[in-house]
Amino acid sequence: MDKRVFQLAKKGRDDLFWLCKNVLGYTRMRAKPHQELINWLDKSEKRTKLVLMPRGSFKSSVVTIGYTIQKIIQNPNIRILIASETQNKSIKFVTEVRQHLEGNAKFKALYGDWSNRGLCWKSNEFIVKPRKIVKKEPTVMAGSLEKSSLVGLHFDYVVLDDVVSQNTTTSEDAIQKTIDYYKLLLSVLDPGGEVTTIGTIWGAYSLYDWLRDPEGPEYKMVDYFHRAAEDNQGRLTMPEILSREFLDQQKLTQGSYIYSCQYLNKADHTQFSFFKEEDLRYYKDAPDGLIYFLSVDPAISLKARSDYSALVVVGVDYDSNWYVIEALEEKVEPSDLIRLIFKLNKKYPLQCMAMENFALEKVLKINLFAEMEKRNEYIAVKTLATNTRVSKEARIRALQPVFEQKKVFIKKEMRSLYRQIISFPHVKNDDLIDALKSMLQIVYPSDQKPVFKEEKKLDKLSQMATEEIKSFSRRTVKQLEYEDL
Repeated sequence: MDKRVFQLAKKGRDDLFWLCKNVLGYTRMRAKPHQELINWLDKSEKRTKLVLMPRGSFKSSVVTIGYTIQKIIQNPNIRILIASETQNKSIKFVTEVRQHLEGNAKFKALYGDWSNRGLCWKSNEFIVKPRKIVKKEPTVMAGSLEKSSLVGLHFDYVVLDDVVSQNTTTSEDAIQKTIDYYKLLLSVLDPGGEVTTIGTIWGAYSLYDWLRDPEGPEYKMVDYFHRAAEDNQGRLTMPEILSREFLDQQKLTQGSYIYSCQYLNKADHTQFSFFKEEDLRYYKDAPDGLIYFLSVDPAISLKARSDYSALVVVGVDYDSNWYVIEALEEKVEPSDLIRLIFKLNKKYPLQCMAMENFALEKVLKINLFAEMEKRNEYIAVKTLATNTRVSKEARIRALQPVFEQKKVFIKKEMRSLYRQIISFPHVKNDDLIDALKSMLQIVYPSDQKPVFKEEKKLDKLSQMATEEIKSFSRRTVKQLEYEDL
């Protein structure tokens, strides 16, 4: 090998910044943000790493592509897993790595032809030609939340790129799925292996927050690299890549909250939410003597944004305090939802339950009343009229006075409800707080005085609702179809 070629090849093995910019062709890389990241990668001695940088800052080019290629150059026997939210995303990363090894003229000039089409050279996995050991794992393999089975496989290096997205932060189940997948990846690492997670913040809580939780098990094992497009004084940190003009346009089109997440890596819910975290109150054991109300937002409604049914039980005391007793998001069939309602009524004798007046809720109501007749167990049902001329955001904003008076108590384990409260309206799934909003119409009468302070009104409401049930149940379903639907 020519001495000059030898020196350049060695430089690529040792200097990731030079490799990315001069061999891989990532010419928009800049010394300050990217060299800082690379220096951090080189110096970090911890097994797990977390990189949070703005969208469009070439973090994937450096870590997922460049760092992976450099590791292959340094050790052709290495086994690497590139994982993302979807299999298509991870395959795109694997394909880009493979294309550099087989088609990049500068790479070939320094390191030769590493393609191995005769053995394993696929879109989702490949084995490089210089590999000397026989292992069932390929040199690089694509993985994802969609395809999480890794039974019997082991890797030396794992990189998670964009496993967190808007889709994976919509519910506690979705968030927990990414955390469980991360734990799975840790289990397939060989001793001495490392895992690097890179991405951008999408909301108030995600895998990234779990990794950074000072009270969590991973905290002391994770090295954390964080960069924002602007510093605390509003000065640009990488103007050559993310200009002021570009960032101002993103803030205008996306809104301040999304901009804060995507470009500042800060889900500042306190600044952009309708509700302040300091207005929330917490309880461990609910007091005695509460009056219980249930609000149901069924998944079979016309609101196709979610396949979760939301059920919120609130206990109200004589000081007008709201204790959220249950905050449930359940994937259930209509028949199971009805059974769940009766289960809650048995556990918390309900003064009243509420459902909005949409067509499919009426279908549920028909079946619910039929079940009441069958069981001889009646629950007062309040059908809520929804003013469609008023936005949902405006309707939920009506909860603000209750929170500002510090009247709402929740349990600390109600993480999904907590997230929806402190992040609204910047949440994709808002079923729980939407259900909580309905409490305004059943806990308070039109004059805004608490019904539990006026027992006669409460008794009258209950009596009227019960009479409605009995009248409703006497009519046939066929009649109801014409009269109410």
